[in-house]
Amino acid sequence: MDARTIAATNKHIRRSIEEGSFREDLYYRISAITINLPPLRERGNDIMLLSDFFLRKYNIEFKKMLRGFKNSSMELLKSHYWPGNIRELENRIQRAVITSESRMIEPHNLGFTEEKLVQEDIRKEFATLREARNKVEREMILSMLDRHSGNIARAARELDISRPTLYDLIKKHGICACGMSG
Repeated sequence: MDARTIAATNKHIRRSIEEGSFREDLYYRISAITINLPPLRERGNDIMLLSDFFLRKYNIEFKKMLRGFKNSSMELLKSHYWPGNIRELENRIQRAVITSESRMIEPHNLGFTEEKLVQEDIRKEFATLREARNKVEREMILSMLDRHSGNIARAARELDISRPTLYDLIKKHGICACGMSG
């Protein structure tokens, strides 16, 4: 019998040998040819090439006719860290093909958390951290004031700030404090 063994790891074998957690003799038995493959996140356009490949594969398997990815989906794919490398990418594309109800894969089909989608929206919407902070701050104040029917004291308490601070923030954000109790 003529057999070949292909082995892969995400560990640094040389370091593992030095630390004594991998046998040096075994390394020399299996390392006739060594290929160092960088993680997906470091491989630039490979993400989109692989995404297109998996899209075609799963279109056939699930008898779908998806055309491609929306721009926002492509941006998510490019910006993700990919801790699971190609297997994670393949699983996300498979999920997207199964769940997509339109002709293009949308961000929510890729299975990223709402938090990741919000982060991507924030990055696109704001040029600076200050702009993002101001928007979130304003929306939280409006939400608390609405929840407490304009009662400044209760809104401030839930926001965990003092009433004077809340008044200052209301003024800063140009929120109409007319008719609000405190």
